This record gives sequence, structure tokens and C-alpha cells, in this order.
Amino acid sequence: NIQDFLLLLGNWGEIENCCGNSIIDTILRERCDDGDLTNGDGCSSECKIEDGYICEGEGATTICTFVPVEIEEVISSGFVVPVYITNANDERLFIVDLEGKIKIFENGQLLSAPFLDITDRVHFNANPNEEYGLKSVAFHPNYQENGKFYVHYTDGSGTIISEFQVTSDPNVADSNSERIILPIFAPGTLHQGGQLHFGLDGYLYISMGENGNAANSQ
Repeated sequence: NIQDFLLLLGNWGEIENCCGNSIIDTILRERCDDGDLTNGDGCSSECKIEDGYICEGEGATTICTFVPVEIEEVISSGFVVPVYITNANDERLFIVDLEGKIKIFENGQLLSAPFLDITDRVHFNANPNEEYGLKSVAFHPNYQENGKFYVHYTDGSGTIISEFQVTSDPNVADSNSERIILPIFAPGTLHQGGQLHFGLDGYLYISMGENGNAANSQ
């Protein structure tokens, strides 16, 4: 509201220099604040968690631990065009395949049955000059309680943002539970966007391109 906005203006100098004051400032979306402006210790000079670190706690109690990652090939088949990977705040990995399926990687193996199969409504082909297909999935912040998740896909006339529901089997979604949230007319073949993500504010953010062609990329 206007009162908060005026308060923000009046204290902008203080807020602008809040990084390093041992207080995590939510207005500027600080992810950590360990009381200094040193890069390389897990919490950067811009109060963002650095790559390879996991930071816990708040303010001067923030502790950032480096987690070494060993990279190895664990999946070499089972997809047409995998484009996105995420999780639902559990041990499973959900992998989005452009053709219209979401598959689960769990306990070191790819499950044979897809979590979601909507190839019957997703417009996709393997032409590299077209950017159609199922692009991403975002799980509701309260997914463990309500079982809701959201997908971003093309249907031939544009982009569809839809809500789906998981079944009583946590590894199988109900493809018939679709509730279209937002249809977006986008007749072009390129620059379709595709990312979905829930922000810290609880809102669902949708990434869209300008829906043009190779001559007018943004």
C-alpha cells in the first residue's frame, strides 16, 4: 500500500545497504546474510547463496556448507526431448519430456510408467525450427497436502497453463483432472518461453517469449 511505499522510500538508504548487516531482508529478496560482504564463503557479497553451497539459519547464525557434487551419467534413454527437471520437495526427480510426458527418477532408476502423459493434447514435433511441446512443471507450495501441480504446454493454437491433480498413487497423476488456468494465443513457432516457477510470495510466475520467428528474436 501507499504507506508501505512511502516508508520504503524514506528508508531506502538503510534498506539499500542492508546486505551484510546480519539480517535477512525479505524486501530485497536476500537468501542469506552472514554478516559480511565476502564472496566465496557460501553467502555472496549480494547476500545470495553461492553455487555449490547449502545455507541454513538466519542472520549472523547463517551457516553455509559446501556440498561437493560428483557428476555421472545415470539416464541415457527413455526420453524424446527432455527439457526440464525439478522435484516436489521429496527424494524424487520429475523430468519433463517435450513430447508431453513427465517421468520420475527415483532410487537410482527411471520409473517405466510416466507420472503424467498428456501426449493426446500436446502439440509437438521434433522439428528444431519449432518450439512446441510440454515445457515445464511447477508443484504447488502445499503440494504435499493438496496434490496440485501446474504445467506449461502448447496445443497447436497457443500456450496452455493448466492445473492437474495427483492420484492416490503418489507416482501417478490424473490426466483427466486438467483445469485450464490460462490459455494464451500464440500462433508463432518460435520463442514460446516455457518456464513455470512459484515465487517466495506464493504466486505462480509464467515465462513467455514474444512468439515470433528467427528474424525478430528478443
